Amino acid sequence: MSWVPVPEGSPFPLANLPLGIGHDGDGVQRAWVAIGDAALDLAAAQAEGWLDGTGAPAGCFGASSLNEYLAAGPATWSAVRARITALLGDTAVERRLSAHVRPRANLVMGVPVAPVDYVDFYSSIHHATNLGRLFRPDAEPLLANWRRIPVGYHGRCGTLVADGSEIHRPHGYRVVDGEPQVGPSRALDIELEVGTVVGVGSERGRPIPIGEAGRHLYGMCLVNDWSARDIQKWEYQPRGPFLAKNFLTTVSPWVVTVDALAPFLVPGPVRGSDDPLPLPYLSDPDGRNVDIT
Repeated sequence: MSWVPVPEGSPFPLANLPLGIGHDGDGVQRAWVAIGDAALDLAAAQAEGWLDGTGAPAGCFGASSLNEYLAAGPATWSAVRARITALLGDTAVERRLSAHVRPRANLVMGVPVAPVDYVDFYSSIHHATNLGRLFRPDAEPLLANWRRIPVGYHGRCGTLVADGSEIHRPHGYRVVDGEPQVGPSRALDIELEVGTVVGVGSERGRPIPIGEAGRHLYGMCLVNDWSARDIQKWEYQPRGPFLAKNFLTTVSPWVVTVDALAPFLVPGPVRGSDDPLPLPYLSDPDGRNVDIT
């Protein structure tokens, strides 16, 4: 139980504790941890010594992104999570820590990390098949490589924004009455996706075995991948989507940690008898998948 009230059915119980970046009206971006309808100011808590001994770099929660903290690695992430869990469950510290708790509704949240790169993987067979029918109605909807390699596109970090941001309808080439014209998209669409946040980077030239990938992954968040379908249909062949797919991506301001998701790991979908087996470097013996519901 937490001394911060948690309404029944809240997505942010003591077992979750997602982190995000925002401010409470003072304009100073810093880290917060969500609990119920409230959030704890981690920068203030760290400055007062509540997180000493966890391995969190000094001042990391006062930064405008979680990058420095995420680079500290999984031992630090778990130690910080355990300390926050203990503090929020200890009524003896309520009087001192409650001064740093704010209603979540009063926070102005931003993108939790400052990514240097991101990749949009075509990971759902249902989604890939549906889009194949949309763009290739007279051909096989699922391309042959989909079942064998992770199909992905590089995104544009400069157009990542937090959920709730104002959306500007993109302009570009789209076909109208058989002729390409420039104008606003008439087929604006989103794809609801799951974002995976890499915490610890890799060393160039040294691949990460799939069995060790979990040590690099910090957590997950929801993502809206915005698409201008009419512009995409004109520009995507033969090389794939360009401006129609990189004008905006919205991400949840809260990142749910891998530790919080551990109870929800499940086996993957059953492979069809005609599906090719993945090559060894892509074969995960643990079959770790997350029950999104």
